[in-house]
Amino acid sequence: MLFRSLIQVPGVSIIEIGGSVRRKAPDAKDVDLLACAESDEVRPTLMEAFKFYGPRSFQGQESKASIQYPVNSERVIQIDLWIATKSSWGTLLNHVIGSKDHNIALRQRAKDRGLLVSERGIFDSTDKKLGGENEHDLYRILDVPWTEPENRTGILTEGSYHESMVQK
Repeated sequence: MLFRSLIQVPGVSIIEIGGSVRRKAPDAKDVDLLACAESDEVRPTLMEAFKFYGPRSFQGQESKASIQYPVNSERVIQIDLWIATKSSWGTLLNHVIGSKDHNIALRQRAKDRGLLVSERGIFDSTDKKLGGENEHDLYRILDVPWTEPENRTGILTEGSYHESMVQK
């Protein structure tokens, strides 16, 4: 119900599940939802729609919020909502999917090449944005083979990024 409600907010084009759930980790303790907003003006409406499902537990900022969502009368789970615009959708998706060790390895590779990776994009040393709209941008720019979410454990596979490795 929450998922369907958020995708119906005007100006929201995509809602994805991220984090340990997307990685298919057996020990997922929370749920990360990612929303792609067509503009920054959509954020307040989206936050209000999200807050409706956990008004007493809502904690939010401009691009991330959390609630304690009642699964049933005995169980509550934390749900985090991350919001990005289309220009940073791919790098936010990578950031939230993780794993932490995989993100550190990717960011170290970027740093070794004089680049900066954040959830907002991939930047060169002059702060020129090189990519971030597509989830594959990070792997292509860093010349790392595409890694399926469930295999993002921290170790970067040797070899080069090739479009043929990506399932469409």
